[in-house]
Amino acid sequence: MKLRNYPQLVAVILLFIAPCFAQTQFPETPAGKQAKAWLESFNAGDAEKHKEFLRKNAPTRLERFDREMQVRQMSRGFDVRKVEESTPTKMLALLQERARLIQYQVAVDDKKLIFQPVPSDKSEVLTMTLKEHLLEFYPRLTAVGQVGEVNVRGWNPKEKKEFVGKAKQGDEKSAMGGKSSGAKLADAAFGAAVALVSSQPVLAQAEADQIAKALFNETALELITGEGVCLGRTDLRAGKVIKIDEIGKRFSGQYYITSAAHSYQAGGGYMTYFTVRRSAS
Repeated sequence: MKLRNYPQLVAVILLFIAPCFAQTQFPETPAGKQAKAWLESFNAGDAEKHKEFLRKNAPTRLERFDREMQVRQMSRGFDVRKVEESTPTKMLALLQERARLIQYQVAVDDKKLIFQPVPSDKSEVLTMTLKEHLLEFYPRLTAVGQVGEVNVRGWNPKEKKEFVGKAKQGDEKSAMGGKSSGAKLADAAFGAAVALVSSQPVLAQAEADQIAKALFNETALELITGEGVCLGRTDLRAGKVIKIDEIGKRFSGQYYITSAAHSYQAGGGYMTYFTVRRSAS
């Protein structure tokens, strides 16, 4: 579907599961060096040394130290997949987790370090319409890859017992203003489908449950994808939720921004190009 109308740079690091790619290096900028130092400390897995690193470099993160260590234990650390944008004080990169998806987002904004789940369930930070704001918007909906349930199987060697983490319809983080999730649409069109994950060792039931929910929500967020162009907006940033209205019932609603590029050209002015995802229609 094509919709056309004629009339601060991103500062986040998004964590997504991905196939193996050659690891990329952080840029030699203040923001890049800070992100590299945090990642090396995080990946090392030494709780006391990481706490000391946060105390010296990001003291506001100490209140979330326990949660950060839980993420380290479950993710086994992260590798740099690709640097998308870079300035001396801000940068955007994609990280590949070493073991399994947990849907977390790391952000470096000036000197502030943020570590949190992908906030696709948050309220929109702005609303745009085709008539007033968008120059172009290309949304696409596909049920390919959508499943009604995700099962993550693990084995407890001490008790010699299998356990299964499950996520299904109803475990979506947010409908993002839509009525039909990808799981619901896929089940109605093709029948029940279950994704089975058994290729990675899972150590506990709680870990299996978290992985299942993360994979289910990551898949759901790929139901609708799109690209858009608007006149330059510094508040349009990756990692935020926006609302796009007046483009029909199927596509109007909230969208999670996966990337945003800000460009200025002589004769063309300041433009913002962005990509988005949505979990329901």
